[in-house]
Order: sequence, then structure tokens, then C-alpha cells
Amino acid sequence: MDEGLPRRVARVSASSQRSRVSVPLTGLLCIVGIAFLFGGSARPDVLSLLLLRPLSLLACGAALLTLKREHLTENRAIIAWSAAILVLVIAHLVPLPPKIWQILPGRQIVVRIDDVTGIGPVWRPLSMAPEWTRNALWSLATPLAVILFAIQLSARELRLALTSVGLVVVLSAILAVAQLASDPKGPLYPYAVTNNGSAVGLFANRNHQALLLAAGFPLLGLWLAKLGARRRTNALVIRLAWICGALFIIASLLVNGSRSGLLMGICAAVMTWGLSVVSAQPVDQPAQARMMRWLTWGGGGILLVFLIASAVSSDRAVVFSRLMNSELVDDARIRNLPATVEMLRDVLPWGSGIGSFQPVFQIYESDAMISPVYMNHAHNDWIEAIATGGVPAGILLLAFMVLVIYQTFALARRTHSDRLLGGTGLILLLLCAIGSLSDYPIRVSAIAVLMALSLVCLRPPRLQSDGATVQVSTQLNRRKHSYAA
Repeated sequence: MDEGLPRRVARVSASSQRSRVSVPLTGLLCIVGIAFLFGGSARPDVLSLLLLRPLSLLACGAALLTLKREHLTENRAIIAWSAAILVLVIAHLVPLPPKIWQILPGRQIVVRIDDVTGIGPVWRPLSMAPEWTRNALWSLATPLAVILFAIQLSARELRLALTSVGLVVVLSAILAVAQLASDPKGPLYPYAVTNNGSAVGLFANRNHQALLLAAGFPLLGLWLAKLGARRRTNALVIRLAWICGALFIIASLLVNGSRSGLLMGICAAVMTWGLSVVSAQPVDQPAQARMMRWLTWGGGGILLVFLIASAVSSDRAVVFSRLMNSELVDDARIRNLPATVEMLRDVLPWGSGIGSFQPVFQIYESDAMISPVYMNHAHNDWIEAIATGGVPAGILLLAFMVLVIYQTFALARRTHSDRLLGGTGLILLLLCAIGSLSDYPIRVSAIAVLMALSLVCLRPPRLQSDGATVQVSTQLNRRKHSYAA
């Protein structure tokens, strides 16, 4: 028997898998690119949504055409959770009889307006601002398309998808540098309502750009780990690439100016380091290699200190200047928190309606809070989700946390490569959760896409089942039987 045949067959199989780009992977890469190009703002009146949302609906249809039963059964928890969100939003748009609607908590002011104006009892949906809830329903199309495509992919394809997001991080960071060197109201800012003069990149808000930059740490770690698995790659080159990439991300965060972004960057760097330690394979290193490792990291630390000192001395570290002044104490998000809590208390247990925070919050604004700057969101998405979605939204949040915790414990039973992929997804989800404590990143389509992709990466990857692998395996089995005969 030719013992080299299985090895040659395995090489042919691996080569065919690398050269083949599946339809679901192509669709996923397209919708990810479209989301980052046209979905960098959370406002409902952005013109780019006229392109993003119809294309997202088409992507959902295309994903359903390639979806198989095993894709649904292997990802039943994610599918059930996504379907529950859709059902909740649709339920908030179903008209209710006047007698039921008028006794719902928080609706008394609308009932009084109806009596004074003579409108009388009318059928209304549960949402106090139906047009805003419809906007929330349309916004679900983009992350849903990502989930429908991503659950069809193998681990190799998911790593490729995350690598494409890493390229978006670089592109957005380069655009942010160009924005700082250009006119604050020039054409390099993609949205009319934005943080003019700040390094926002592909987004309208610097906090959302900062979250994407922080996500660069685990994405860079995943790419370098895959690169380091190749025997021909020099370990010193990997370390230098990691240090250069990390310094690039840190420099981008310093000039971005987001205080929460600085926190997320620190958390992302620490979690990425922890993932590398947990997922590392034990390898005996000679004394020379260990010395080279310490020299490399020591040099990187010196460069980091020099970078921060240069940024502070040149007054480019915007985030430090914002931390040192009194803006943190006077932040409108903190001053408006009591009114947000009052709104939450009044509308429970059913909420004010998904996506209705901005118009409903105006009911609770005091005269001292009224200013040219309005509150578009609660800047704490955990509180806002419960305030607008009620107890059912809280249950869905709890179910999401249970799902993530269950998959996190399951990471220990996976292979080295799968632990890296799942750990990267976990870090990205944690970054979104941390960012949601003081902002609303998930309401931006681009970040929602990143979260949806990360959620799929956290679950156990699908086995390879493409035609090339099946064909090669069949040929190998036939050849074995012929030798046995």
C-alpha cells in the first residue's frame, strides 16, 4: 500500500478548501462591507440607510436560499434568540383596544391629551412612538443577514470573515488620521451630524470608532496566531508585527478622544493577552529564544512609553485632556440619569416601545435639562433596552447572557484553533457589553454586524462539508478498499 497517498490526498483537500470561496462567505463579506460603508450612524434619518436596509433584506433572502436544516439545528439557540427579538419588536406594533392601551403604565399623559383635544379613545400599538419602533424593526435586517450567512460557515471561513473586519479597522483608522489633518467640516466626514474635528473614521460618533479600534486587539491576535501556526513563519516577525499593530491601535485611541474607548482599549488588550496565555500550546523554548522574547517585549514597552509621552507633549492625546477637565462631572449623560430612571419606573413592566426612547424621554425632561443638545439615547443601552422593551426585553438580555456563559465554558473542550476563534468572539462581545454601559454601540448597524458575527464565532464551529472534501474522502475510501482486496 502506498502510505504517501493519504498525505497527498489531505494536501489536495486542504488546498481545494483554501481556494474555494463559498456563496455564504461571499454574501457575508458583502454585507459586512456594506454595513461599515453605509451603517456608521445610529440616526434614523441618514440617507445611506436607503441603500443599507434594502440590500440587507436582499441579503437575508439570499441567505435563506442557501440555508439547510442542519444549519438551523446546530444553531437553534442563536436562531431562537434572534426570532424572539423579531417577535418582540413586531408585538410592539400590533394595535390594541383603547381599554387595554389606556391602562398600560406611562400612557396617562397621552390619555389626557386625547381627552383635551377631543380625539377620544383610539386603537394604538403598545409602542408610544410607532414610527421609531418601525425604524428599530428595519434595523434588525442587517445583523440578521449576518447571522443567517455566518451559521453556514466553517471555522476557517469565520476566521477569514473576522480578518476582513480587521482590514476595516485599519481603513477606518487611516481615514481618522486624514480627518484630523483636514477641514473639520470637510468631505472626509461621512455623516452630516458627527463629532466634527474628531477622529471618527467610518462612523458619526468617536465612541463607536473607539470600540472598533479596541476590537483591533483580538482581531490582530487571531490573525497573528493563525500566521504563527505556519512553520515557516519566524517567531520574531510575529512579535514585531504584534507590537507594531498594538502601537498603531494605541496611537489611534489616544487621538480619538473617547474616554470609554480608552477603557475598552485597555480591557481588550488585557483580554487578548489572557486569551493568548490560555490558548497557548506548551513549547520548550531555548534560552536564546526566551531572551529574544523579553528583548522584543521590552523594546515594545519603551516604544509605548515614548509614544504616550510624545502624544501628551504635542497635545494630540485628546482623551487625556478630556479626562483632566471638568467635562466628566458636567456630562449630560450623568445629569440626565435620574430622569431616565424615572421613565424606566413609570413604563414597566411593558416598556414604552422598542426604539422609542428619544420622543418619550422628552416627557421627563425638566426645564433645566432643555438645551440645544438633546438626548437621542440613554447612553446606557442596558437601561434603555429595559425601559423601551420592558420585562420581556430584560428576559431576552438574561437569555443572551446565559447563552454566552454556556458557550464560554464550552470553549475548554475545543481544540486550540477553535478556542482562539471562540475566545476572539467572546472578547468582541464583552467589548460591546462594556461600551453599552455608557453608550449605544449596538444601535449602529456596523457594530451590530460585528456583534452578530462574534456571537456565531463563539458557538462550536461547523464541520467541513464542502464538495471537495467529500469527493476526496470518497476517493480515499475506495483506494483503501482496493488495497485491502
